[in-house]
Amino acid sequence: NGSICGSRIVNCARSKKAKINLTLKFHARFHDSDNAVRYFQQLQSFVADNRQCWKDIHLFACTYMDTASEQIHYSLRVQSRRNWQSATAIMEERAELIAFCNRLARKMCVHYVNPKQRRIVYGGGSLKDGGLCHGGDAILQGYEADLLDPQNVFNSSNAAFPVVAAK
Repeated sequence: NGSICGSRIVNCARSKKAKINLTLKFHARFHDSDNAVRYFQQLQSFVADNRQCWKDIHLFACTYMDTASEQIHYSLRVQSRRNWQSATAIMEERAELIAFCNRLARKMCVHYVNPKQRRIVYGGGSLKDGGLCHGGDAILQGYEADLLDPQNVFNSSNAAFPVVAAK
């Protein structure tokens, strides 16, 4: 009994109407002009057109923003007309809602696509120690300034590496 003392028994037939939480990912251009407003209006129209499934939108808010990767996350909470006893139907309606949100984001060209892995390509040889600092535990910060230093680069052909000093 000690293992279930923090739990409670819920009668799904009498539970409150289900609330579905989604995290939507958008590109940073979602905040350009009135994209967010137009998206929310379309979302409200979808909920209004599907009143047999959805009762209301309770939350649509920006919860995360990363300017480096140009990514924005929004939380969406929608209340279902059904209680949790109809979990299968709720999950099917949730899938339709997710599909609608993704189609709308693509249509508006604000959907987020993971960028390809960025890497520096250097054709003059390889950095000694893979570009690690002397302790070997972290990548050098601002190592671009030392990239052409002959002390930091070795030539894969073992030939002399010509360095021209900038004037």
